[in-house]
Amino acid sequence: MTFLSTRTWQFTYFARQLGEWSWRGKDVLDFGGNIGNILRDPNSTIDPGRYWCIDVDEQALEKGRRAYPEAHWLFYDRYCFFFNSRGVPRLKLPEIEQRFDYIVAYSVFTNTTVTDMLDLVGQLQGLLKPDGRFAFPFIDPRHRPWPERFD
Repeated sequence: MTFLSTRTWQFTYFARQLGEWSWRGKDVLDFGGNIGNILRDPNSTIDPGRYWCIDVDEQALEKGRRAYPEAHWLFYDRYCFFFNSRGVPRLKLPEIEQRFDYIVAYSVFTNTTVTDMLDLVGQLQGLLKPDGRFAFPFIDPRHRPWPERFD
């Protein structure tokens, strides 16, 4: 069973979060990038040849590879209860020589245990260039975005 993402606004989300809209000439790792929709965002400035995607869904990667053959697509056979239930628990990231200016992970850690998230974040940080940036959304259960009472 494959899960093909149809969202195409991830670049806009991350560019806004990082305060940087020009990613030309930057090396980007999209962890859990599915079919590479971040490249399809109309605002995207990512050079496809400098884009890397690691995902646990082989079929999604193949679709991305067909759409962007100059990009880099890596299958990661790590266990994920929702997307890759036959994967290998606690599998280390694939060996990658490349280091990245940006590593993004949209809606990845909501599908992992806290232990797996901490392990993966540590591994991913090791793939950053010295001045690289890592961004991922998460939900803080204690955060209250709205006032308790409206006046």
